[in-house]
Amino acid sequence: MYNEEIRKQEEMDIKNFFTSFSENDQNIVHTYNFKMRVPYTQFRIMIDKFNDICAKYADYFGIRPRFHVLEYSNEIIVKFRILTLDSDKILKYQPEFANDLYKVILSKIEF
Repeated sequence: MYNEEIRKQEEMDIKNFFTSFSENDQNIVHTYNFKMRVPYTQFRIMIDKFNDICAKYADYFGIRPRFHVLEYSNEIIVKFRILTLDSDKILKYQPEFANDLYKVILSKIEF
């Protein structure tokens, strides 16, 4: 669940990422955005799982991927953003990242 601890961690991740950007004399930050439709049912549970998946992929991309809810109706549109200093990491890991997200969307969550 999103809370103050996660917010502080996200701020620290961004500071560390841009410190790395400056220290490595990088002149380009690569970004990749994509949208996914998420069913309304059990949305809150899926968001928690998205948080876990994003945390897992922080090591792959150099910073934790972010997501935002764009539309909210019978279906929910969620936008994901990947930042990295190495564009090859997007090509290598984004399909796996999206596949992990789809597994959550398509799973039947048991209570």
